[in-house]
Amino acid sequence: MRTSTYGYPAAKRHARRGHRHILVWALLAIVFLLTFFYLGRTFEIRRLRGNLSILAQQAKGALATQEELRARLALQNDPAMIEEEARRLLGLVKPGEEKVIFIEGD
Repeated sequence: MRTSTYGYPAAKRHARRGHRHILVWALLAIVFLLTFFYLGRTFEIRRLRGNLSILAQQAKGALATQEELRARLALQNDPAMIEEEARRLLGLVKPGEEKVIFIEGD
């Protein structure tokens, strides 16, 4: 039987080399899978952060609208506001006032 300088027969040496190749390929596959999952998660986090930014802006706009509506609701029972709306919508005038209607000509 032929032996190498390392003291192992050639067949054992080739078997060990085959095991090393399998181990290297398995480690490369694991590294590839971990990298793939990491990059996938990274892109997902970026996408979600973008969505979060959009939703934060929408929430800010909704809060501004809510404040405006609350202010209008508070004015709903204000006598001056009621009078202004009655004049505008119904064309009402106070006693002693004259109503003027403008007619556009050609």
